[in-house]
Amino acid sequence: MSKVKISVIITCYNKALYIRQAVESVVQQDYENMEIIVVDDDSTDGGVEILRGVVQEYPQVKVVFNEKNLGVTKNWARACKLATGKYIARLDGDDYWIDNKKLSKQVEILEKNPEYGQCYTDYDILYPDGEIKHAVASNFVFARPENFAMHLVMMTTTMPGSWLVRTDLMRKINGEIDLDTVDDTFDIQLELYAQTKVYYLDEVTVTYRFLTESDSKSEDDQKMKGRMERLREAQWKYIEKYPDLFMKNSLENETNRSELKMQMKSLREIIDNRDAEIVAKNVDIAAKSAEIVALRAKGYKIRNSLSYRIGRIVTAPLRLGKRIFRKRVV
Repeated sequence: MSKVKISVIITCYNKALYIRQAVESVVQQDYENMEIIVVDDDSTDGGVEILRGVVQEYPQVKVVFNEKNLGVTKNWARACKLATGKYIARLDGDDYWIDNKKLSKQVEILEKNPEYGQCYTDYDILYPDGEIKHAVASNFVFARPENFAMHLVMMTTTMPGSWLVRTDLMRKINGEIDLDTVDDTFDIQLELYAQTKVYYLDEVTVTYRFLTESDSKSEDDQKMKGRMERLREAQWKYIEKYPDLFMKNSLENETNRSELKMQMKSLREIIDNRDAEIVAKNVDIAAKSAEIVALRAKGYKIRNSLSYRIGRIVTAPLRLGKRIFRKRVV
């Protein structure tokens, strides 16, 4: 029986320094039945010339150049329409895969488990100074959300560079999310949790490159403030869209709170001072976001003691994390 086809989509905007490594990490996969599609969103940093050279060296790579900049979400949605495989794998132009069996492992999981629509994995982080933080999802409670509510309130990540998603499902979700959203991966992952079962493969397959300036990070305080405000708007939108799932998951998270406490204790022991400062700031922001969400939710399908209970359930791990990291920073 021949292997099913996978479409690997690499999105790129001003990633001239990194795009070759991203493409080569995909070319090195041991999975043969795949197409590699790079969609450049009208880069201005010389990346177009680099990609033309990549195509000459690797003719199996298809590169599409946008005539104008579409933005991350619209570029991703357009790229997915070009896919002809049963599954779509995502990779940003500044990240790279480090396991040449990544696709083989993930497609086997999804083929054997048709009830799952997505498979994601653990990952490393590469900092600008060359330091690598290994197996982030295994050691960092906020990097491996268990369900819709946890992802929504904690604003977590499942590392898009590790995703393998059924193509029909990915296209369906692309057609449902706001194409002007501040973070398409946040919205897409919420929809995936709401619409399918999600499989976590506890192996590191990708390296995420931490850049001081990117779509999700900036040293400009006003830019980050605006981003957080729009993420809070997205939180409320998804509580309104899936109120029953939000409440169900919140009760499940209460049951698992003891495990979360253990993970937080472990996290305190493995992070260094620099990471503690970064995480403390993020936890503080997420805690404030959760409080706002809880207040708004109070008037929507949540009444009396149930409202209070859910609010406490959702924010309990955040308050615990806030105390731990504050102590660590001090």
